[in-house]
Amino acid sequence: MLSTEKPQFEALLAILFAGFPTFLTPPRVEAYWKGLSKMQLGAFERCVEQILGETGEEKLPTPNRIWQISKAMRATQSQPNHQEDVAPIACKYLRHANRVLLHFLCRHPQPDATLAAMVDAKNYWAKTYRLICEDEPEASRELMPKLVLALNEITGLRVEPAMIQSDARAAWRS
Repeated sequence: MLSTEKPQFEALLAILFAGFPTFLTPPRVEAYWKGLSKMQLGAFERCVEQILGETGEEKLPTPNRIWQISKAMRATQSQPNHQEDVAPIACKYLRHANRVLLHFLCRHPQPDATLAAMVDAKNYWAKTYRLICEDEPEASRELMPKLVLALNEITGLRVEPAMIQSDARAAWRS
């Protein structure tokens, strides 16, 4: 934490101590500050929420215990829930969906707030078609029009899939 973040740290520490039958004294503030000074303020805030939460600690944790909680929370966050969710969709459907999205954005630039939803839609349709096309290869022709319709819904535009398709095909040939 930065020295400028000490007031926020002290406020969080006061909340932490309020959850246990222990008084917060200036020497304790300094002890926790020194013990946790290398931890990010956001990480400390998440630890406080965890400690005071439903599955939290029975007694006031020491700075060392707070570090252990922080490390355990990071380890839990970094473990994938499903192997398939973290595996990249390295296939022709993703490449095709990337080209469609790129050509859509080149013709119709969008604000940053919309981009995340557009990328999510692109990934959804690429993954969906990868799974469908394993059984039905002919279904791959439906990817682009459905993706363009999803992008239209997100942006509020009415772009014809044929316009994007001709751009994407031209890029494929070049």
